[in-house]
Amino acid sequence: MAGTPLAGVTVVFEAENGQFSSGVTDSAGRYVLRVDSDKAGVTPGEKVVRVTSRGLSEDWGEEAESEESGGPPPEKIPARYNRNSKLRIVVPSDQYDIELTETTGS
Repeated sequence: MAGTPLAGVTVVFEAENGQFSSGVTDSAGRYVLRVDSDKAGVTPGEKVVRVTSRGLSEDWGEEAESEESGGPPPEKIPARYNRNSKLRIVVPSDQYDIELTETTGS
């Protein structure tokens, strides 16, 4: 439903050099970015924001073949918010609200 926070999706802030921080949303759509499993935060600078329902993996932004073929589950978030994301944020700030609009197609 439009305006409803997405729970259990991965939010990634990715730098141009490929370094990233990520977090998983809770039931209110909140997340805490982590540089790695021990350190919370995100480095300053411009980031591409990606949102994925598939979690992190080497092919998280690629299209899945199918669950039957042993591949990852299909992506539920349109490609314009993950693989083809044009969302940009300049860090630092203490909170970012990312509005995903509901439309058909990617």
